[in-house]
Amino acid sequence: MRILSVTGFLLGMGLLMAAQSCGPKKSGIVNPEAASNAMLLDLRCKKDEECTEIKADCCGCTQGGEQMAVLKAQAKNLLSKREVECQDMMCIQMISNHPSCKQKAYCLKGQCQLK
Repeated sequence: MRILSVTGFLLGMGLLMAAQSCGPKKSGIVNPEAASNAMLLDLRCKKDEECTEIKADCCGCTQGGEQMAVLKAQAKNLLSKREVECQDMMCIQMISNHPSCKQKAYCLKGQCQLK
């Protein structure tokens, strides 16, 4: 009987720990100031071909994150900066269901945007 009580206690604790880890995901954005600076990017474009999608946070769509539209000319530099900012961030290995992950980058009204 005592073995069942201990087993039940351990099982209950395991379920409790699992439930706590399923709570709201901490944002993959390590530096909120850097995220707000991303909004100050020059996104002006003339053609769809000038725009591309990149990770909007540390994790990106293949790891539970989001994506954003930027000028192709800026993408490499932005991703390099993000790599430095996110070097200590661990991401979950799951495909994100964020709406941005199903969108493509287009030049809309003169700006790179997801649609």
